[in-house]
Amino acid sequence: FYALDFTLTELKSLLVHERRDEKGNQVFKDRYQGEANFQIATFEEHIELVQQLNRQFGKDTGFYIEIKSPAWHREQGVDISQLTMSLLRRYQLDDSDKAVYIQCFDFTETKRLRNELGAKVKLIQLIAENDWQESTTDYDYLKTPEGLKDISGVAQGIGPWIPQILDLEKKAPTNLVTMAHDLGLAVHPYTFRKDALPANVSTHEALDLLFNKAKIDGLFTDFTDITIDYLSQ
Repeated sequence: FYALDFTLTELKSLLVHERRDEKGNQVFKDRYQGEANFQIATFEEHIELVQQLNRQFGKDTGFYIEIKSPAWHREQGVDISQLTMSLLRRYQLDDSDKAVYIQCFDFTETKRLRNELGAKVKLIQLIAENDWQESTTDYDYLKTPEGLKDISGVAQGIGPWIPQILDLEKKAPTNLVTMAHDLGLAVHPYTFRKDALPANVSTHEALDLLFNKAKIDGLFTDFTDITIDYLSQ
């Protein structure tokens, strides 16, 4: 089943918990282990919560939105990109000067967001491996100078998989970040997890390799506190 097979009321009857495998075991054993009554929140509820917390605490925490499997959704009669843009505009968030990004693995959709839907918000092209079959996009091409140049025509940056920019075990960066920076593209790799690092790399060393050796501009992480503490030092 898919989310769109259910009503919102039905989805909100489900409980949200830490990721589990097919046998019901928690994948990341040291993370949150409780069984509290957490529910799915809508995108709009997240917007309201973050905006109100920003107002109360004088912060400018933004939004990083992913358009997931847009071609498949359109086959089901749902245009999630259009829905996303409509909601962002309702809250005056379709603005390149605000802390708002949209990311997508489908390069055709990234171009559609900019050229057809008129998105002003910052766009990030996610880069997978071709055998993941995230979309029909040729990611091997996107990692070339020509592919990156095509991305720079519509997006502000790329979101590569960490092993595409850095071999953590060998502690050696690739040239992908440099090529992207030469075209003015920001680089926001995914996903840094302190409980999924090579045995010979500490948390601090991994962040040091990413920010100071690979020279990334931002980072997707399940551990925002550790990353913020590292950057503040």
